[in-house]
Amino acid sequence: FFFAMASIVSAGDALQASDNLQLLLQQFLEANNEGRVLAEKQVTKLLKQKECVEALLKQVAYSAIVGVRQLAAILLRKKISVHWKKLVAVEHQAVQDALLARVLEEPEKLVRLAVAHLISVVGKLTIPVGKWNQLLPFLLQCTKSENANHREIAMVLLYALTDTVEAQMRPHLGNLVQVFLEGLADPHMPVRLATLRAVVPVTGFVERDVDMQEYIKLLPPIVEVMKQCIQIQHETEEEQYLDVVLQVFEVFDDMAMIDLEGVGKDAPVITELLKVMVEVAANTNAHAVIREQATAFLGDVIAERPTSIVKQNLVEPILQLALSMLAEQYDMDPFDDDQFDDEEDDVYCASAMQFTSQLLDEIALALPNKRVFPLVFGWCQEQILGASGTPPTRKAAILALSLISKGCRDPLRKEVNACVEMSNRCMSAGESLVREAGCVAISKFLDFLQPEILDKYEVLLPMVFKMLDDPEARVRQKAVYCLESIADHLGDQVTQFLPQLMEKVMVALNQGEPKMQQICISAVSALADGAREAFVPFSEGVLRVMHQIMSNSEDEHLVLRAKATECVGVVAATMGKERFHPYFDRFWPAAMQGLELDYTALTEYTFGFMKNLAEVYGEDWAAQLPQCIPPIFEAIEEDDGVGRASKCVFGSGNVDLSDSDEDEDDSDDDDDDMARLQIRTDDLDKKSAAVHAIGVFARVCKAKFQPYLDQSVEHVMDMLAFFHDSVRVNVIFALRHLTSVAYHLHPPSVPPQKGVPQSDTIPHDARTAINTTLSIFLQRAEEEDSKEVVKTICDSIIDMAQEMGPVAIHVHIDPIMKLLLKLIQQQTYCQSLPDDDEDDEEEMDHDQILMDAVFEMVDELAKAYGAGFATLWPPVLEEVLKYLGPKRPSSDHDMALGTLAEVANQMGEAVQPFFSKMWPAMMQMLRSPDAGSRSNAAYGVGVMAQHCTLQATPHFTEALQVLQLCMDIDKNPKNCVDNACGAVARLLSSNLEASHFEQVFPALVHRLPLRQDWQENPIVYGTVCRLVVQHPLVTRPYASHILKVFVHVMKAPDAEAQPDVKKGIAECVKTLLQGDEVWQQAAAQLPQEDQALLKQLL
Repeated sequence: FFFAMASIVSAGDALQASDNLQLLLQQFLEANNEGRVLAEKQVTKLLKQKECVEALLKQVAYSAIVGVRQLAAILLRKKISVHWKKLVAVEHQAVQDALLARVLEEPEKLVRLAVAHLISVVGKLTIPVGKWNQLLPFLLQCTKSENANHREIAMVLLYALTDTVEAQMRPHLGNLVQVFLEGLADPHMPVRLATLRAVVPVTGFVERDVDMQEYIKLLPPIVEVMKQCIQIQHETEEEQYLDVVLQVFEVFDDMAMIDLEGVGKDAPVITELLKVMVEVAANTNAHAVIREQATAFLGDVIAERPTSIVKQNLVEPILQLALSMLAEQYDMDPFDDDQFDDEEDDVYCASAMQFTSQLLDEIALALPNKRVFPLVFGWCQEQILGASGTPPTRKAAILALSLISKGCRDPLRKEVNACVEMSNRCMSAGESLVREAGCVAISKFLDFLQPEILDKYEVLLPMVFKMLDDPEARVRQKAVYCLESIADHLGDQVTQFLPQLMEKVMVALNQGEPKMQQICISAVSALADGAREAFVPFSEGVLRVMHQIMSNSEDEHLVLRAKATECVGVVAATMGKERFHPYFDRFWPAAMQGLELDYTALTEYTFGFMKNLAEVYGEDWAAQLPQCIPPIFEAIEEDDGVGRASKCVFGSGNVDLSDSDEDEDDSDDDDDDMARLQIRTDDLDKKSAAVHAIGVFARVCKAKFQPYLDQSVEHVMDMLAFFHDSVRVNVIFALRHLTSVAYHLHPPSVPPQKGVPQSDTIPHDARTAINTTLSIFLQRAEEEDSKEVVKTICDSIIDMAQEMGPVAIHVHIDPIMKLLLKLIQQQTYCQSLPDDDEDDEEEMDHDQILMDAVFEMVDELAKAYGAGFATLWPPVLEEVLKYLGPKRPSSDHDMALGTLAEVANQMGEAVQPFFSKMWPAMMQMLRSPDAGSRSNAAYGVGVMAQHCTLQATPHFTEALQVLQLCMDIDKNPKNCVDNACGAVARLLSSNLEASHFEQVFPALVHRLPLRQDWQENPIVYGTVCRLVVQHPLVTRPYASHILKVFVHVMKAPDAEAQPDVKKGIAECVKTLLQGDEVWQQAAAQLPQEDQALLKQLL
């Protein structure tokens, strides 16, 4: 070989002698910086000459120094592509022969691997053009060698070649499978490990059913060797075993998504893979990343193939796995993601509790409630309330309840008392981790178990107060976080506890460490947002502390500064323009300075600060737009923060050992098809906040936003197809309000009118903007894969109809109704399920948030069109009635009944043609075991009786009998009783004689005052006032109770008793007390304070 190579060596001094090159390479490897720099310069010069091929190859073959041989192979691999075309055929053959000989003779493994990688690069240059046909037979021969090193290196090269010359290797799939079967059964672990890595890219050859049938043969030995690697990694902590297992996991992920015979949705191979993943995830000896990948596989398959999971009876074992993993114990805070981020190793290693939480959440969302809830809830009760629970299982149990609260909220809402009891038990536990988990659970319950959980605040708040004084800092942190959730959801109900809460939170804020301070500031923001006006007395003290924090520009302090900036915006919203304005000049410069600090989270929260102030200042905010808009546009225009990294799956593994060379003109190693996005979440949030800010500014400034309208539309439209749905949601929001700006710039000559438009009253420029936006919305809704985006589109269309009247949307009413029907039928793209099974419709639970928006859209269209909605209602009615089916969840019943009732209310007498379909459905659901369904059905029955009196009268007796059951205070929640009272009032108002007035009236008045559904006030109290005046003989016996009710209503805040209702009661009382002794005597028996109130009415 070297005789053949001699011809390429120039006669003089083109290269130094071999021993001199060896010395240079040795120096290259040394730690001595000065000598290494000199060696690097000379070696770099050498690498630019084609003669380096011979020189480096000599070092690979003959150097006695292992490091020199390895480095020479690596350098030659980096440069062989550059110089290959400069060599002649005989030199090509000589290089190939020498490499094959060397890879067999080399005694050191690291050098063998370096030579193998070099061979793979040469193979990439030669095999596609038919210049190295003997390589594959050589490798197949090596796989049968008695020398284990030869077998191992053959597998290493097969792995490399299946990636680099896939097209030429693909026809040999059958032979490769046989070779891999032997390799996976090899008695030497290094051979099995190399084989396991080699099977990964071969999965990319699977395109036909026959290919899959071949590849499936490998799965049992793949799984067996993978388990061996998991155990060896546990014992040795060697990273190579972890790496190959993770590569194999990616193969499993992709196999689960292939739609070929043998791996269909109910295929045995997928079932077996799921069982393997359960076993791996449960293995506490496995590395945390491996267990995380196993649970991720389970979660992905559950999300993609929920019916398959049910059919294969895998729900219970997967749930048992999740519950047992939640009970595992950890040294670090399992609720704090930051503690699992190892900055030195740049590795994120979650705890089992964290990734199992994600799995359990996915299970509850994807699988039917009836398959998940009974098992989880029963186990949780047993662990928390029973005698068998231990601290770890009690912690796991309360967390499990909280994790299924989103997906299983309907059955959990019915068990809210038990949930609160179990939370209380955990928050009173002796173990801090159990108390901590109890706080976390309350926060989740507040998010998803509404409205029932909100009635428990008098129980919840004392529990949280107690946790705020807990001796463990982590428990106190979670208690403050829980307090934030309570404030978020309770609104002004938190007012009565505000002094005590603020005292504790501000103490913790001033004394706590940074993490605690962040949580405390968030809690202050939530309390301010909930208490609103009642928070004003605390504003000055809070703003003083926030200003101190916002004045600190040290890097480690910027997260806290971001939270403080957000808090000031929220406090400003509670204070209002007049109260906050004196503070404006203090905080505005600090906020703008924050934008200059180039800290992404601070920029995002500053945009939030701007949005809150914009809401406070209204149209006057236009004065600040010259300062606000440039940084917002800049954030939208910024690089998305998206990079690409190779994904080791289906042949994307990189055999380049991560080395690269800028001089190498070969970009094929970058496999774009196998790239995945690396998303910087903070940049994403900033961009999303910027787009949302444009929408808020447009909404509050209205026509004054005009100078920025065109540029804003351009920037927002650029984001319409952005890859992340959080940005697209805000794009829809912004477009809706930018359209409103155009509407206010070109308003119609007449105000919006309810009903079917008779003519288009919207000016041309505004019409153009409206039509463009609606066309975008409708097209996007058809193509969109995010349910949240589609929900926002529904909300935005309704917002436009409410602001601009039905005339704004009427041009598009046909496509809007078509979209509406597809959404109700769950046939849009975002609602499609990969394993949709028509035979198992009852097994599927839809996305409740989206469907709530869809049904609200029906309600609002009926409100906009009034009686004119009758022509649009028939096809929608048929679909809505399907949601009352017996196999549907109670949330569907509630939703459908609410829409039936609201449409009837808005259509008025125009609903009469639909009585025969709507009345029976409502009467049937009036007997539902679910209180929410009974409540909505009661409202619907009342409305139908009001607008279809002649048709409904024959059914009054039956309706009143059932309504009487719904008015039982001991057996029904407050809103159900209130709605039943409203229904009775409507029946009495519609046909007094048919309503059995004398028997029904006492039952009605003794259920008063209303306790929750204040929207029923007008019909209930209006009816009572009219009846007591018109029918004194029947109503006088109840005078004393009725007056007490009237006094209660008159004292209630306007939020609970509308001014018009109070005015009607005042007029009624005045009439009664001026001429009726019975009423006068009843008034005289009231407390002096109440008598004084009645006298004022006179």
